[in-house]
Amino acid sequence: MRRVESTVDVLYIYPEEDHNGAFSMCSSGSFEPSVCFRLVHMAHHYSVHFVRVGSVQEATAYVKSLPAETRLKHVVFGGHGNPTSLAWGDEADESDTVMPELRVDEPATRELLSVVYPHLIVDGEERTRSTVFLDACLNGKTVRDKNMLLFVAHQLAGTKVFASQISFDNSQFVLDNYLHFNAHIMSNKKDKMVSTLLHPGLRELEFHPYRACKIKQLVASAQTMESCAESCQKAGDGCEAFTYFPDGNARINQVCYHSKRCSGMKRSKKGAMVFTKATEEDDDESDEDDD
Repeated sequence: MRRVESTVDVLYIYPEEDHNGAFSMCSSGSFEPSVCFRLVHMAHHYSVHFVRVGSVQEATAYVKSLPAETRLKHVVFGGHGNPTSLAWGDEADESDTVMPELRVDEPATRELLSVVYPHLIVDGEERTRSTVFLDACLNGKTVRDKNMLLFVAHQLAGTKVFASQISFDNSQFVLDNYLHFNAHIMSNKKDKMVSTLLHPGLRELEFHPYRACKIKQLVASAQTMESCAESCQKAGDGCEAFTYFPDGNARINQVCYHSKRCSGMKRSKKGAMVFTKATEEDDDESDEDDD
C-alpha cells in the first residue's frame, strides 16, 4: 500500500473467512466504492496497514508487532457480524487457543482491544481523535444488553466508534470524509449508521448499558456524562456508581444520578447506562420505570 508522509496511520483488519466475497479486494478488475476503493483513497492521507486474519489471536499478534510509537487515526475491524460478534475465521476452528471472532465481553477480544488502545488518540478535540469502524452487519443494532458498538466504545473509550444497525452491502456505504472518518449506511433514504463516543476515564469502570441503579440521587449540577463521572470520582466512597440518562429522566435536564452503592439495577426504558467502580451482581430483569 502506498505510503505517504504522515504522523499517524490507519489499520484495517479483515477476515480470512469470507463466504460471500463481501471483503474481496478489487476482484472485478475496476475500482468500485468498496473495500479496494476505500483503501486507495485512504492511502492519499495516511500510511495504511492492511492485514487478513483468521482469529483474534492473529490480530493481537499483528498489533503487538507494530512499533510502539505508531499512532492510528482510524481502525477498521471488518467481518461478517451480528449484534454481539464479528467473525474473522471459521467457527468450527474455535478452541482454547483459537477464537475466530470478536465477541462482546470475551477475554480474547478484550486483550486485542487492550493492545490496540495505546496506539489510539483519545484526547483533544473530537476531530483529532481516533475513529473506529466496525465494518460488519448489525454490530450497532440495539439489544437488551451490550452490542458490539457499545462494548468496543467502552473498551476504546475516547475514540468515536461507528457501526451499522442493519445488514448492508457495499453499495449502501457512503464515506463522506477520508481524512476525518465520517460515513453513512443508507437504506430507504435513511442513515442506519450509528456512533458512540465515551470519555476516556470511563474505560476503567464497569459498564452496564440500558440499566439504572435502583437507589440513586439526582446531581442537578452535572449535565454531561463527563461531569457526572468527574463528580462521582471526587465524591470518593460516597459514590460507587453513577447512572446517566443521555436524553434525561423525568425531565430533560435530569441526566446524572449518583449511588453510594448500586446494590441493585433495573432495566431502563430510557437508554440509561450505569458505570460502577466495582462489579455489581444484583440485576433485575424486569422492565421498570426509571424514576
